[in-house]
Amino acid sequence: MRKLLTITLLAFLAATFIGASCHPKRPFKKPGPPPPKETQKPEKLEPQEERPTPADSAIEEEVIEPDELPLEEESEQPRPSSPTLAAAENMAKESLRLLRGGEVISAALTAERAIGLEPQCGYCYYALASIRAAQKMWNDAIPLATSALQYLSDERAAKAAYIRALAYYHTGDLDRAEADCKYALTIDPTLEPAKNLLEMIY
Repeated sequence: MRKLLTITLLAFLAATFIGASCHPKRPFKKPGPPPPKETQKPEKLEPQEERPTPADSAIEEEVIEPDELPLEEESEQPRPSSPTLAAAENMAKESLRLLRGGEVISAALTAERAIGLEPQCGYCYYALASIRAAQKMWNDAIPLATSALQYLSDERAAKAAYIRALAYYHTGDLDRAEADCKYALTIDPTLEPAKNLLEMIY
């Protein structure tokens, strides 16, 4: 009985061995790296021309030389009667300083704010009239100079009268230009721009 079991076991093992040898193992191959993904090349961006925005565009204005205007130099003036008037006059002085520096737009805005702060500030009207004259906006300069003369009575009035004379001269009203030049010189006989303009009228 044992021999029979032994023979059976040996036969089974032999059969198993023979079957295995008939089907050789395939060599194990390591899986290769995954195929590279196709990357999309970035598109070449063509350089675009930078278009200037309205804020970048310089505002060009035709202005006359500041030497032609009797802009007030720093000097001692009587103190204004109220804090509001003092603040407005300081703004007017700043606007004329900006005008001398060639910042015409900023000068005009500053003078306009000064008038808004104190509508009875003759010096503020004079400053804005000077700026409009520098811009050759003669029709605007005339009423501004007239408003300045309503509130001024010193040397500033002489300068305001000259600004109005200059505006009248450039608008072709020579009679009024002559009258304003003479009026300015009665207040301040040393006002050279008024003398020069009067000679041009003659």
